[in-house]
Amino acid sequence: MIADVVARLLETSEIEVEDSDTVRAALRIFTDSNIDFADALIAETGRLRGCEATATFDRKAARLQGFVLVP
Repeated sequence: MIADVVARLLETSEIEVEDSDTVRAALRIFTDSNIDFADALIAETGRLRGCEATATFDRKAARLQGFVLVP
């Protein structure tokens, strides 16, 4: 359901989504994995901005490239 809503928002001409390419990339990660959309968006935003790593306590998010699990 989340993927459908985000996709519709991206397709709606009356709505402008900031960094829509980043949101699309995060949506692909989200639909291809078992990762929360917010985590996918954080990972993709960091990657595109040259962030080496994002620390997280979330074991599921830590599976994404760009996240480092904090024990």
